[in-house]
Amino acid sequence: MIPRISNYWPELFVALVQLSQLCDSVAAIRQRMPPATRISEPWICYVPERYGKKLRRIRLGFFEWTSEHLFGFYRNMIIIVNCILVSTLLIHEGFAQGEIVGFWAALSTFSDLIFHVSFLFAAVSMIRFLSVFYFFSVLTFMLRRMIRTLGKFLLIFVMFWVIFAVCHISMAEEYAVRSNHSLAWMMFQNGAFEIFGEVDDEDKVGSVTGCGDITWKSIWTANISDVRCLFRSTLIPITVFTYMLVASIMLVNLLTALLS
Repeated sequence: MIPRISNYWPELFVALVQLSQLCDSVAAIRQRMPPATRISEPWICYVPERYGKKLRRIRLGFFEWTSEHLFGFYRNMIIIVNCILVSTLLIHEGFAQGEIVGFWAALSTFSDLIFHVSFLFAAVSMIRFLSVFYFFSVLTFMLRRMIRTLGKFLLIFVMFWVIFAVCHISMAEEYAVRSNHSLAWMMFQNGAFEIFGEVDDEDKVGSVTGCGDITWKSIWTANISDVRCLFRSTLIPITVFTYMLVASIMLVNLLTALLS
């Protein structure tokens, strides 16, 4: 049991760090709670009323904090989900015997995805912390404005993307050759990277060393290694595409705006 649980030491360390962020949010909510009203009668006679008033004070403090820190609210939700998943997997590791397959393998892979999302929230939080300095505050403000503009631009981008991908798949007749890939996935694979430039074929198709050709249809019968291979091979092209989208449009335009 101990060697299998030791595989989750990195997740346990990150979960402890994230729990400290939750404690900081709890302290901030307590500061925003309205002051308590003193009840002179005996304590035992007004237990429901006391706890009802305390719950209302907590609710008011929570909503006030959430209205001011919406990003922190979403970050805390991801942290709570991550802690619940890690705890559930650790409990299952303690009682399970044999190789992990099926639902628990998929849940472990989903835990990896939540871990990556929480790391993304941590990176954005770092950028927000740097905004206390004047130079970085200007960059943060420009990034927020550009993200809104980029969201409007994505509609035009998706039109070019879909047109190019459909024409490429039709001319290359890849849908007949790769029957284990869906049409939507091949549109993403063929339409995304040619717009921005050359990408290695391994990153484009999500090739991972040591992983075979696994499909989503066999996910409920695959072991944890196969499920993680499928997860990584699916996520690599999406990550590369997202990075190229941000680097090619947002950051380059941000540098151009600064220089001009």
